[in-house]
Amino acid sequence: MPGGSASAAASARPPPPPDSCRFIGAVTGTPAHPETVLLGRRTPDGDLRLVARGTPLAPPRRALLAERMSSAGPGHPWHGMRVSSHGGSHDRLDSTPVAPRLVAEFEGDTAVDRGRRRQPVRLHRLRTDLTPEDVPAPSVEGEAARAPRTHRAPG
Repeated sequence: MPGGSASAAASARPPPPPDSCRFIGAVTGTPAHPETVLLGRRTPDGDLRLVARGTPLAPPRRALLAERMSSAGPGHPWHGMRVSSHGGSHDRLDSTPVAPRLVAEFEGDTAVDRGRRRQPVRLHRLRTDLTPEDVPAPSVEGEAARAPRTHRAPG
């Protein structure tokens, strides 16, 4: 390759996010003491959609997230949202919206019901090389595409 500039430019860009990356849009607990994360993505029309709930966080992961998260402003569409404490449960957990700036890579069961992962997912790592805008919108058949339209992004 003459000059190598095309390959150098290509290697400088982060790789596209895997399908297992979503932004952290809320937590159970507080941003200073997160217990679990709630992961989301934007739809093609700009809605913020909840797509997965995380498993309980280990203490080192809680501390790392607490250092990097901040509470969301009043325009965050997930204020007042409650999630089930575990699959099939009628017990509900309050959540606290956070500024959707962190992208997390997760691992978990791929079963999806109404646009959300059926089972809690395990946070694998933070992707500091990605922003929420790097997380692609779902396809029409994909995760969150058929979820109820209840959470509109502030305009």
